[in-house]
Amino acid sequence: MQSENEIPTYQPSIRMVKLFLQNCNYDIENKSDEEILKLYQDHNLREVMEFQKEVFDNGFVDITKEIPELLEIANVIKEDIKGVGDNISALYGIIDKYIEKYPYEELKFLIFSGIKKIPLLIVERIIMAKTYQYQEIWLEKIAKNLEVLPIEEKSVLMAKYQSLCDNLTTLFNIYQKSFQEEGIAKMREVAQNKLAILKNFSPQLLEATYRAYYNESEEKLKLVNEILEYTQSYPKAFLKNQSMERLMNLKKEIIGRREEEAQSKRLVFEHIKALEESMAETNDSNFDAACMNAISDLNNIELQKVVDYIGSKNKFFVNRFEEVAKRFRSKVNAKVF
Repeated sequence: MQSENEIPTYQPSIRMVKLFLQNCNYDIENKSDEEILKLYQDHNLREVMEFQKEVFDNGFVDITKEIPELLEIANVIKEDIKGVGDNISALYGIIDKYIEKYPYEELKFLIFSGIKKIPLLIVERIIMAKTYQYQEIWLEKIAKNLEVLPIEEKSVLMAKYQSLCDNLTTLFNIYQKSFQEEGIAKMREVAQNKLAILKNFSPQLLEATYRAYYNESEEKLKLVNEILEYTQSYPKAFLKNQSMERLMNLKKEIIGRREEEAQSKRLVFEHIKALEESMAETNDSNFDAACMNAISDLNNIELQKVVDYIGSKNKFFVNRFEEVAKRFRSKVNAKVF
């Protein structure tokens, strides 16, 4: 059975798509089925995104307008502040009592201008502490109220709202509106339609559209951690912001480089061993063969490592190696060492 929040996968028939586009005054004559489906996809996604902006941005995150009662409330707050004196607990109580009833910045002004017996630095610290407390409270309540949305959309919205938390007035407005069932129901409908369109017609856009969700997905975090086990060249935050495709390619590249480096080390070690063993023999032809094999098998960097390593242990090696290289240069590719 399909869960309440599960987004169905649906592919309309080409006949229904043509009829829909014709009713929307699209010219679909001489267009292929693929082009027609692309028109349908673009039309629906554009309409959903425009509706989402109206519902989510213009309707859900607007700033609360002033109301006539504010002047009356201000007078009550001023009287309460007069009774605070040097009582710090009473100041905490003032903030708790009015932070959800009166605009935040105006409340701060009334407190700073009305408190006379508590040092301003302490007042500032108290307001800051209560600010952080209510930021967390409101964000938690908002997240709970948005649980009816698809998890992808909820993750994006919560990331946005967390970025707004320093603007307590805006955050409180969002908090209030998150309790409006009609508005949340409309958001849910829009979010589900958008997700269905993306899943059915543009799955390649899912990650970019819901980056906040996919950046914290178990699959991506696992891939990021795997890359960090291979290399510390990239900050974790940078990797989380890359697409899954880019991360998989990066992991493949890193593994490929590591395998090449391991193979290179094996080759260098093998030729060092072969050259050292041939130098211990009385038959020069074995040394000549070992030199030619090294020059043939190794690239310039690898060959230089071999020459430097054996040369540091045996002062006669470099001259003998260069003599062999000169004698057989016509038989091997010229290399710099």
